[in-house]
Amino acid sequence: MLEQLFPLVAVPLLLSALLRARDIAPGGNGERRAVALALLTFGVAVLLATPWIGGRVADAVDVPQLDVLLGRLVVVLGVFAILRGFRLTLGPGQKRLPLGLDIALVLAVATTMTVSFVVQAVPYGGDLIIDHGYELPVALFVGSFSLYLAWCFTAILRGWRGLRRQPHLEARAGVRLTALAAATGLLYVASRVAGQVALMATDAAGFVEVTREVCLATGAVAAVLLTLGASASGLVAVARRLRDEARRAGHMLRLYPLWRDVVAVAPEVALASRRFAPWRLVNGRTDFYRYRMVIEVLDGRSLLRARGHGRPVVAGGVAGDAADLVALVDDARNCVRRRTGDSGAMADDVRSTMADETAHLLAVAAEYRRLRRGRRLAGQAVRA
Repeated sequence: MLEQLFPLVAVPLLLSALLRARDIAPGGNGERRAVALALLTFGVAVLLATPWIGGRVADAVDVPQLDVLLGRLVVVLGVFAILRGFRLTLGPGQKRLPLGLDIALVLAVATTMTVSFVVQAVPYGGDLIIDHGYELPVALFVGSFSLYLAWCFTAILRGWRGLRRQPHLEARAGVRLTALAAATGLLYVASRVAGQVALMATDAAGFVEVTREVCLATGAVAAVLLTLGASASGLVAVARRLRDEARRAGHMLRLYPLWRDVVAVAPEVALASRRFAPWRLVNGRTDFYRYRMVIEVLDGRSLLRARGHGRPVVAGGVAGDAADLVALVDDARNCVRRRTGDSGAMADDVRSTMADETAHLLAVAAEYRRLRRGRRLAGQAVRA
């Protein structure tokens, strides 16, 4: 029953691998390459575990149970890749075998499994592990596979202690999910070993079948957790970007009434059309357009002062700036000049960063809207 659901697990894995296809090419980032290879291999392994897919592969080459061998060899490669990528994620200082020894260990395990499979002939209709698990070649096949997985998963859990040295949220989330996948993988190994021992020591067919179902379930869960762990960085980055875009779009909406009034009476400061386009709120460039609105408001204020509009600023801070902008816009709309073009005595406080300037102007815009409430600009209506 569980095998019929495996395509639902394999598709997200393979889709995630497809989205990371360019990371597999040589010369790229080693961590990203390891994650892409792990996703690809685990997706293929889950597909091979599906009876109607794995069985067709074995039938195509006329080798009974070949899908069992191929699926587990692919899992070995996937676990090897995720272990290397996990160590790269945690950074230097992690205990690890040299790459050459790691590869040699994988080759030794794969060779042992392949030789054991070739020695143990399995007729059609049988099951390599359930029906022949009590035979020595199959025990060696299962044992080498399980011990390698146990070693890799244990190494991942040991490296999890390096999480406290990882400053980035997305990396921490990915490492935690990968460690959880490793813990689930150890449950798979424990179930597989328990079933193998039962096959060789007793005739408890019911218990063996239960361990098989546990292995299928834990393997699928580990694959899902692996997908989430590998995708955590991208998902968190996308969520942060969407959050920042929404926040900047909100700033633009709050700045809009002030910006509209200023560029209406000082159109020279506008870098483009004064018409406000709603698509600017969702086009991924809200940082640019918010910056533009802030700069144009500040430039417009300076230009209006230079033309002699407005009254002398007697109060500082948010309230004073908002009142000053109300007077500047009203005088410009009514063509009233109250002072000379010399604005040297009315220089504004300059904030240290653009973020500080934006925060201040947002407060000014809120006060400006409060002062405008119930008052319409004199003269021609502003086209927005």
